[in-house]
Amino acid sequence: MKKTITTMLVLLSMMAGKEITAQQLIVGQKSTITGDRSDILSTSKSAVSPQINQAVSKNVNPNNNVQNIFDIQFDYPLTGIAAGVSCVYTGTEFWVGRWNVDSLYTLDPLGNITAAFKITGVGTSTSGVRALTYDGTYIYAAVNTTSIKKIDPSTKTLAGTITAPAAVRGLAYDSTANAGAGGFWMSNFNTDFTLISMTGTVLETILLTEHGVPGVYGIAFDPYTSGGPYIWAYGQGTAGDSAKIQRVHIPTHTNTHLVHNTWNDVAESPAIAGSLSITWRYDPMHYTLMGCAQDATNSLFGYELTDYTPPAVDAQCNSIDFYPPFTQIPTFEISQLTWDVNLTNNGTDPIADLSTNFVFDDGTTGVYSPADFHTLGFTPGSSAVASFGNFVPPPVVQAYNGTASVNTNAQTDQDPSNDIASYSMNITDTVMARDNGTPTGSLGLPDGTAGVLGQVFEIPSYGYISSATFLLRNPTEGDSVNVDLYTYGGLPDVVVASTSYYVITAADSDGVVITLPFNGGPFAASAGIYFLGVNQSNANITLGTSSFNWRADAAYFQFAGGAWQTVESNTSPFILCYLLRMNMQDPSISVAEIGNNKFQVYPNPASSQLTVQILEGNSSFGVELYDMLGNLVAESKSVAASKTTIDVSGLAKGMYVVKTTVEGNSTTTKVSIN
Repeated sequence: MKKTITTMLVLLSMMAGKEITAQQLIVGQKSTITGDRSDILSTSKSAVSPQINQAVSKNVNPNNNVQNIFDIQFDYPLTGIAAGVSCVYTGTEFWVGRWNVDSLYTLDPLGNITAAFKITGVGTSTSGVRALTYDGTYIYAAVNTTSIKKIDPSTKTLAGTITAPAAVRGLAYDSTANAGAGGFWMSNFNTDFTLISMTGTVLETILLTEHGVPGVYGIAFDPYTSGGPYIWAYGQGTAGDSAKIQRVHIPTHTNTHLVHNTWNDVAESPAIAGSLSITWRYDPMHYTLMGCAQDATNSLFGYELTDYTPPAVDAQCNSIDFYPPFTQIPTFEISQLTWDVNLTNNGTDPIADLSTNFVFDDGTTGVYSPADFHTLGFTPGSSAVASFGNFVPPPVVQAYNGTASVNTNAQTDQDPSNDIASYSMNITDTVMARDNGTPTGSLGLPDGTAGVLGQVFEIPSYGYISSATFLLRNPTEGDSVNVDLYTYGGLPDVVVASTSYYVITAADSDGVVITLPFNGGPFAASAGIYFLGVNQSNANITLGTSSFNWRADAAYFQFAGGAWQTVESNTSPFILCYLLRMNMQDPSISVAEIGNNKFQVYPNPASSQLTVQILEGNSSFGVELYDMLGNLVAESKSVAASKTTIDVSGLAKGMYVVKTTVEGNSTTTKVSIN
């Protein structure tokens, strides 16, 4: 059963201006991408240096002579307003609310903050105003409950409360509703659009299956443009397809397939949708469709709202879903790769033959170029998937790109700007990751709350899980954190390995990257699904997140003693994965070090004989093989030789410990006999 995330989760530190590369995230003396394994030998950390990437306010004159829909009227960075999500314009000032705190702000027409305040009864210390709408006299606020708050903007006081039939996240005042008496359109993420009266009575419903907009955060009512009235919906969508504004025709309950991706102009990719509203008060010459873009963007924007005729022919290549869903895979965990390319017909005409091309390349040369996928008779407004795959790349450390493009062939695509989608991945020596190395937000548990945050990893073949790497947001000095490795059977199950606790120091600033090795050495893991869980002890240990590679039901949280709840469900308001990585060792090569001597133990697993070879140094050494009960089952000594072998053909299948001794000093390594 899909679950929505509780309102106790707190989203902090919206990452404005902070970036981190994949190479920076994998920490240690050298990047693990280059082959060094130092990150699995000891706890290590690296701090992320802030990079100022503040959007420049356009300060556009409201009387600008813009002509086209989605021309930008303004684009103001919400500097000083973390997690700004809701907005409205009264004719003299903007109002902006934060989603996770009950703080409200006013801004002048040029986007400068003029006041910060709270209104008693509107929001809480952990849940703010998700949407604002205006009827010309009162501002109405949605706080993700069944209460719609009526606010007097002149006195900044609560003037009343309207009880809605369900929790409200998106809210839009409709002056034409209820025979002109007025009402509100309301929504809450993956829900229907519901029209209610000024007293909360349901008047009309547009079903989710009718409007078809996924992950709706904000809505706005449009009685102004031709052919309406319309609802404009700002959706968080799905992986690689979020922060898009879509238009829904109210009389026919249909999606008009007019879609605008805010990543293209006012939002930094990847962005998360916020609220919407429409005003004629900002620019006397044009209507304004305004909204907030969350996460790294954190901005207040306004588009010109005008009549629009969609193109007759427009195919869109939305995104690429890749399987397995990893951006980094160790050479010894490579499996068959497949890709699903998500397509949409945004035009008004059918597309007779839409061909989709896919190329998987190493940066210069295509290593996999299958035949084009053809979608015939592609009807307006419909979606399709072009599938490619069953390709296994060579087990060599290498970066790859997957690029998909669409071609309408005999018909002319009138908007070629949305014809290409791409993603990048790496074959590594030790790292398994789902994120693309660029944090765009953060997610954690409230202060004073113990719990676990984590996500799922599936390994296709036997290997050693050596450590976990994660990005911390706003760590608190003196708090502690560790990682548990769980088996997984639909939910995190049994803890099979744990790291020691790491105590946060004064040097661990916002954006610190921590790598913790598992106690007792790398965990020998058979093929299967595992869960990495980061434990919060007391203060908030918010993890960095990325919305790049969203997968349903792959990330979870748990309050101490409570049930596991999924973050990435189809009904959750969070489209994300954690910047949390699994580091592994090649099971076929085990390297131990004693003094100035380095040894290699192979193969692993072994079936007939096991070899221990000295790589560096020049000493005689002894080798003993123990079962997991501590019984000595075989031994061997080198005699002025670089290696020795042990016959294991008669031993029972299972895990064993190899003890290598030189000059009185010893080290142990786990091996598998099969």
